[in-house]
This record gives sequence, C-alpha cells and structure tokens, in this order.
Amino acid sequence: MTATPPQSPARTPGPDRVRTGSPVGAPAPTGAPPATGWAVLLGLLVTAVGVLLLRDAAVLAGLLDGTAVTSSLVEKLRSVRPQAWYVPAGVVLALLGLWVVVVAVRPRPRRDLAVGDRSLVWLTPSAVAGIARSAASGVDGVVEARATATRRVVRVLARTTSTDPGVAAGITEAVEHSLSGLASTPTVRVTTRAIGDHS
Repeated sequence: MTATPPQSPARTPGPDRVRTGSPVGAPAPTGAPPATGWAVLLGLLVTAVGVLLLRDAAVLAGLLDGTAVTSSLVEKLRSVRPQAWYVPAGVVLALLGLWVVVVAVRPRPRRDLAVGDRSLVWLTPSAVAGIARSAASGVDGVVEARATATRRVVRVLARTTSTDPGVAAGITEAVEHSLSGLASTPTVRVTTRAIGDHS
C-alpha cells in the first residue's frame, strides 16, 4: 500500500505578491467649499463678540476703566417693545439662515479638467486656456490670440489678417484637436477680428 504524502495547505500570496490592477484615477481636484466666505464672516463675528466680552469682564473686574458695553445693551433691550417690522425682518433672517445651510451642505465645485479616461492627470482652466491660445496662434492668418476657459467652454479671441471665415473655422479645428486628449472636450467658441477693426 502506497502512502500519499500530505499536501501542504494552500498559501495566500502576501501583500508583496499581490499584483495591482490597472492604475486608478486621481481624486478630482475641487475648489473651496461654497460656505467658506460665510464661515470666515461668522468666525470674525464670533471673535469680535469674544473680544467684547473679555473687555467687559475686565471692566467689571476693575482691570480697565470705562463702561461695560454689554450691560448698556441689555438695559436698552429691556425697553424694546414689539414693532411691526419685526415679522418681515424675522422672515428675511430665517430665509437667510436656510440659504446658508443649503450652501454649507453643497459639495465642493469641481474645478479642473481630466486628461484621458483614467483621470490620472488634471489640467486647470488656465492651463487649458494656454493650450488653446497656443493652438490658435499657430493657425495661418492669426496675428494674436487670447483664450479663457472653464470646465465647459473655451473662448478664443483672435486678431487676424483678414475677415475670411475660413480662419475662424481653422482656429476652431486647431483648438479642438489640441484639446482632444481631455476626457470631456469643452465647447470651443471663436471670435475673430481683423487688424484695423476696432469695433
């Protein structure tokens, strides 16, 4: 009778043996949160109130001369009576607070444009505008070109040697070709002005 040698348990490849798959895309760059401005304003307001309270505490403790502002404010508030404008003012403040909450929970705006399908590289709108300007400047008949870009639209303003509409078509084609590597090609809008035309 032939003995069967024991089989060793299957080995699970360690982390150093696991092959990674295809590279994943880099996180999409985003701009500042929409509520940044309000957060800064609120922070400054809270800081000012804190400084005022510290100052009044020092006055009440005899460390500083003067009158406590908060005490005077409380005395004035005691004499306040209901007014007709309180209701619309309260509605406006409530709507403002609701709008701030909505702004605070909105996601950060996407800013840059992805290069290729895997989105390993991102270009800022200013870099895209530079590519478009360079492409437009290389078209025959273009003397000078300027460009601006967003995630959706690239606008090109070109000074040309003639009013030939074919120049604008050539600029559009050149710019679209230069941006063909983007994952989502923005719309290209071209405006041409012939030299001497100051309109």
